[in-house]
Amino acid sequence: MFCLVKYSDTFKEKVVLEYLQGPFGYRRLAKNYNIPSKKIIEEWVQAFRAFGKEGLKRKASKTVYAVQFKVDVLHWMKSNSASLSETATRFGSIVQPHFFLETHRYERRDCRIRTEAERTPFDV
Repeated sequence: MFCLVKYSDTFKEKVVLEYLQGPFGYRRLAKNYNIPSKKIIEEWVQAFRAFGKEGLKRKASKTVYAVQFKVDVLHWMKSNSASLSETATRFGSIVQPHFFLETHRYERRDCRIRTEAERTPFDV
């Protein structure tokens, strides 16, 4: 089980640039910087390539998305067999914990996407 670690924008940029300029791959950099998964660095690199330094910045507040936007994004993702990372690159940084939960529910087809007013504290 991983702890939620927030990395500084400067740190993320340093790791990304080292990956892009150096001989080391994702695994080696994750090990060198004690990052629990190479996937974290892969996502940083993808965000950097798509949006530059802005793609590495943490969001100051939670973004609330319209229900129809979520449905459209999930439909695009499913139609294109896209990963959440690919979808985030296409639509912006929508990969947040609550979006993962909505995606899981959508794929199981046992729950519709809830509006902000319908969310419970357990929906995150």
